[in-house]
Amino acid sequence: MKFFARHWFLIALATVVTVGMLAASPLAILANAAWLKWTIVAITMFLMAWPLKLAQFRSHVGNPAAPLTATAINTLLAPLLLWPLAMLMPDDIAASMVLVFAAPCTLASAAVWTARAGGDDSVAIMVTIITSCFCFLTTPATIYLFIGQSVAPSILAGMIWKLLICIVLPIGIAQTLRIHRSSAVWATENKSLVNKGAQCGILMVVFIGSIASALKIDDSVTAGFGVQVAVAVGMMLGVHALVLVIAAQIANAMGMSKAEQIAVAFSGSQKTLMVALSVAASLGVTVIPLVAYHSMQLFIDTLVADLWFKETASPHQG
Repeated sequence: MKFFARHWFLIALATVVTVGMLAASPLAILANAAWLKWTIVAITMFLMAWPLKLAQFRSHVGNPAAPLTATAINTLLAPLLLWPLAMLMPDDIAASMVLVFAAPCTLASAAVWTARAGGDDSVAIMVTIITSCFCFLTTPATIYLFIGQSVAPSILAGMIWKLLICIVLPIGIAQTLRIHRSSAVWATENKSLVNKGAQCGILMVVFIGSIASALKIDDSVTAGFGVQVAVAVGMMLGVHALVLVIAAQIANAMGMSKAEQIAVAFSGSQKTLMVALSVAASLGVTVIPLVAYHSMQLFIDTLVADLWFKETASPHQG
């Protein structure tokens, strides 16, 4: 029971992908209901943003080096490192890889893993908000630069509005609600419950995306698809690990504290599943590589966070 309680989300993730892929034909109506997917996305983003305490990063307004460095790494460096590798893969999988790294920083994980490692989670929260609030511009721009020739301009324009309405607006509403003390207190005290609701929203979007992916896969490509996905996920994890190390080294070279280095590393390298899923469904891109990648991203970063925590918690030797 303890194992299930700790890893229920990853178990549920694997389950909804499997069911969505196997039962795609009778559930095709869900994949075609764009309004349903974007409604779930908006609700999920609201739930993710509601417990966030923006007051935590007021101290960084006068000294924004750490959050701005992490934002630049997340938005510019990570996609640039991934792009040459993505171009080696088939178009559909390459597009999925690009979407992963075109997405903003994670809304919850970066702060959680930063705190777990003994870092400054207020930096991670600030990076999350900055990258999320500007994703309606940065995500379509990255897609246009890397795979724009395969995406109609009208689709990219529509994506900007969808991201603005379903990603940025819910974040703004959630934080506006926190102005009312009773709302802020309830969201903070029930953060675990709210986060579980957001995770259920992610699972529903993954389910819909898995159905759409299965409907696109024909018998001629099924045999090699698993190998291609495995290679793509391996490439993305390699880039993620490289960005995490580079981000930490850059922060160290800039003279930041160890707590800030940890925050820059996690928030500079982590990518949110929610935005990538939403855009993938809009473009008709397979979601299997990005779902697999995000599951492994959490696993790897857990190991890194625990290792860094042991280093920061250990007394200095003489």
